[in-house]
Amino acid sequence: MANEFPLIEQCRQVLRRFAWRMQYRARKQMNHELLSIDLNYAQKTEGNLNIYVVELVQSIQSEKGRYVIKRIYLDGLNEKEVANELQISQQAVSKWKKKGLETMRRQGF
Repeated sequence: MANEFPLIEQCRQVLRRFAWRMQYRARKQMNHELLSIDLNYAQKTEGNLNIYVVELVQSIQSEKGRYVIKRIYLDGLNEKEVANELQISQQAVSKWKKKGLETMRRQGF
């Protein structure tokens, strides 16, 4: 049957590859963006957690990095919106976010 419809089989193969790449990129992005939460902190009160989050964000030395993390994670904006606010590229915002998350991981988790 594959010989009868080679174009259909090629399309299926391309679609499978595309779907796999999309899943891979989504998993990779999720792994980079998520901060693992220690179980000890899950038992603390919300007030203590808020203080802890503020301290973690303040541990980022760069003012621009702190701003990017606050706007994306605390205020719920996306990278493009933050890039427009700062008048920089979305790629630059992504790099600041990555650096900020790495600093927070080293400091707190």
